[in-house]
Amino acid sequence: MTARISNPLRSRAILTGAHNFTHFEQLPSVKNNLNKLASLLTSSNVWGIPSERCTILEDISTPTQLLDAIYDAGQEDLDTLLFYYSGHGVTSPFNDELYLALANSRAERLYTAVRFEDVRRAILSAHRTSNKVVILDCCFSGRAMIGSMGCQDELASRSEIEGTYLLTSAAETWPSVAPPGEQFTAFTGELITVLEEGVPNGPEILNMESIYRRVCSELLAKARPEPQQRNRNDGARIAIAKNVKYTRAVDVHASKKADESIIEYMKSQVARMMDPDKMLAQMKSLLNEDHLRIRSAKSLAEMHPEFRPECLTVLQQISSSLNTKKIDQIQAIGTIGRIDPTRTEAVINDLADAASNSKGNPVERSIACRELGQFGGKGQELALENYRAILRQSEEEDHPDLMTQGIVNIAKRFATDWPDYKHEVADFLGRVGVTYKFSADARRSALILLMELDKSKERLVTKELEKIAAITQ
Repeated sequence: MTARISNPLRSRAILTGAHNFTHFEQLPSVKNNLNKLASLLTSSNVWGIPSERCTILEDISTPTQLLDAIYDAGQEDLDTLLFYYSGHGVTSPFNDELYLALANSRAERLYTAVRFEDVRRAILSAHRTSNKVVILDCCFSGRAMIGSMGCQDELASRSEIEGTYLLTSAAETWPSVAPPGEQFTAFTGELITVLEEGVPNGPEILNMESIYRRVCSELLAKARPEPQQRNRNDGARIAIAKNVKYTRAVDVHASKKADESIIEYMKSQVARMMDPDKMLAQMKSLLNEDHLRIRSAKSLAEMHPEFRPECLTVLQQISSSLNTKKIDQIQAIGTIGRIDPTRTEAVINDLADAASNSKGNPVERSIACRELGQFGGKGQELALENYRAILRQSEEEDHPDLMTQGIVNIAKRFATDWPDYKHEVADFLGRVGVTYKFSADARRSALILLMELDKSKERLVTKELEKIAAITQ
């Protein structure tokens, strides 16, 4: 039976991306991604969605602009809502949550980026929409597969009921690729090729599963990051494109055999991607992306111990370079200790110095605490001691970096790593929530986290949130 393409007159597409960054590396190919995708999706040869129903949000500056566009679209009775993002993906140092960078976002100020969890909730709130498709082309986009703060099961369940499809350009710990000199980013370039050139011997209508298989095989053939997919309630069958290469005289058995060949080919390409020499070359090529080099070094050392010396050399360079961000230096030091147990004692001492520096940046100190906690014993004792010191300092001193939402994120990580101390963290959050020296966002976030940690405080939290809302209106 021929698949049904989503009704273009009852669907909406939101295409967003950032390329002209103030604090990140420029991504000129993202602009090309947006324009070309919009051209294809509005073409009658592909999907045929009216141009007024295809929204492009380019280089926006605030999360509200993006979230409002999603919520507004969700007010309609839609067949399909398509959301696409291309740009830099950033992960939180506290819980590895994925954030989508905007034009003026800063890595150390994640509130300037869009938390993917907020995007996910905005999309899932579109209860009158039958199908939802999310496509992410950014580093660590695979983190979008994972929920946070206990919400994963809830959201997965809701996805299963409502029918959703998620396609990401890379796994949760892998960067995406924007090859120099190429018109499009690697992932979106292959997606555009499928939409524009079709799939030979493929079906008349391309559902998301068909598109994924083709994009994946082409990327793996070029030794580029493998895209990921997740779907619920037949989400993979959502169709947004006609196959321009379709011919009616298709042999069913030949088509099935071709599919089987593609699967075998993909498996062989995955094996090639695990080649340690290629992993080592990729790690060394990320010259200006220290946080990516750290992750790559860790993965390579774990999978291929014979390459540990090369990985340690890279990590040592990062940890001692004057041009490296302090957070990256701290994470490189912690990774050295995990790869080479003979250096554990020295690493713990270095991390303890960073964590106990009362004049240092509190976020950097909390990263050092997190790294310390990975070593158990003495490391955990020092991490616990310094986590407490950071929270205590935020109440005793008027340090500007300790009065923002950042201190709540630190408390959240503390509670996650040490659940036995969640009541201590809850008491701290309660005090933050009613102390007006902290920003309104910090107080609001503290109260919401307090309610998650201690359900008995729900009535108190509700009253305080109402007070904050009244003041900030």
